[in-house]
Amino acid sequence: MLIDIKKAFDLMIIYLDKYYERTDSYDIGGLLGDAMIMEDGTTADPALMDDWLLSVVKITNKSDNNSIDIKCAYLVLIDFLKDYGERINSDEIANLIFEMTLVKDNESQNKRCWNEWLEAVKDLENNKGK
Repeated sequence: MLIDIKKAFDLMIIYLDKYYERTDSYDIGGLLGDAMIMEDGTTADPALMDDWLLSVVKITNKSDNNSIDIKCAYLVLIDFLKDYGERINSDEIANLIFEMTLVKDNESQNKRCWNEWLEAVKDLENNKGK
């Protein structure tokens, strides 16, 4: 399944919002606040979208991507979280990244992470996200 970059960003928000609801993670809550879409279409922290797009380029090795598959979007999220977590020195985000890391055949360290990603994909398809 291919999704455009905007939908991949929305998918990240759906996934992290569910994670936040489950864990009440302070650092993920802060990230979600920074990622809020303002009236002018930019994120509350304008640099956040640039960081997201940089992760897209790093993972896909292309600067002209209009669409990516859901596994690639998951890997982009991990890369984005690594940079964000390092910038704010977050153990919470480091733990989430460890759990999300794919070890083989779309299986993460914590299987719940990949399954929750697939649930977020379904929510995106059903327009339960943003």
